[in-house]
Amino acid sequence: MKRLANAATRAGICFAIILCFSLTACEKGTKDSQVSYQYGLISSYEQDATSKVLYLDKQANIVGKKKLKISNIGAGSYGYPIIKDGYVYEQSEGQGFNKNNCAIISMNLSNGEVKKYKFPRLVGISAFAVTDTYIYVVTNLNYKTYLERYCFENDTIEKYVIEDVIATDMCVCQEKVYLFDEVSEDGKSYKVYCADITSQSTRLVADVSSYYNEGDGFGFQVVDGKNIYFTHNDEILKLNVETGKVKSIPLDCKEAFGAYIADGKLYVSSCDIFDIDSPADILIVDLSTDTVTQSYHLETSVMQFYVSKDHLSVLGSDNTLYIYEITNEGECKLQYKNNLEEKGYDFIMSFYEKP
Repeated sequence: MKRLANAATRAGICFAIILCFSLTACEKGTKDSQVSYQYGLISSYEQDATSKVLYLDKQANIVGKKKLKISNIGAGSYGYPIIKDGYVYEQSEGQGFNKNNCAIISMNLSNGEVKKYKFPRLVGISAFAVTDTYIYVVTNLNYKTYLERYCFENDTIEKYVIEDVIATDMCVCQEKVYLFDEVSEDGKSYKVYCADITSQSTRLVADVSSYYNEGDGFGFQVVDGKNIYFTHNDEILKLNVETGKVKSIPLDCKEAFGAYIADGKLYVSSCDIFDIDSPADILIVDLSTDTVTQSYHLETSVMQFYVSKDHLSVLGSDNTLYIYEITNEGECKLQYKNNLEEKGYDFIMSFYEKP
């Protein structure tokens, strides 16, 4: 997916500043523990703090909902929520993208409690990651990258401002932060950096400019062991963070968009996300051989998806949740669907499947 980054002058590296940080716990409504559900779908608006979490069962029926006085959840990134240790994490840009209003929110999958982790110095969040110890967030402004991390243990935030790197995305691999820089003066520089907040240092891991044309974006990143996989046009790029070597995995598809790893396989969606009627494909890559071994042809576009052994769940760009059965023969058959827009719920920004 093509992304535009902010531009500006390059400046020096700021020393880390540790700030105190506040959590605000949450909204009343249907508690997760009060309903038996499989999916959580987040409906959110830019200008109104009237977000909702819709709880759906395995047959895609609405069985409950929770109101959240939070706006812009999952705004504009089509990024996947992060599920970790019984919590689901998602980003919020704040009402009207107001300055100093961006945050990461967490929702307890058991009791529905919501907490908001604020990053008041940032004007936005381009991407985030969660580890056992930290929440990392990144954005860029005026030709600088702003990387911050919140520490769960001591409730503090550390800051690292980096010159000469304009990161539009990030991920964590082997407990290290990797930044994706796709902006330069000539518009043709695509690089991956490893950044360390503690030492206030950055090193180049790989220059992948030869794979890109001007205006391309890095696409989605997923991590497996020492490798980062990111979608790009009709291929997957595989980056070994230990060696810096990059390998192209051809997909022979329209355009690779989303990616998801399960059971030693990489699942990649391919479709035109801006055309509701455009059918999608899910391609399956065997990570032991880096080859496409199978594909599923679907009846809808794909914004986000999850895969398990016996089913595939898809959020389409038409605000519909589709649930497909994966048979023992390897076929993918539509079982259930629920168009939330027809029931008065639009702007479904993201969804998650309960583990």
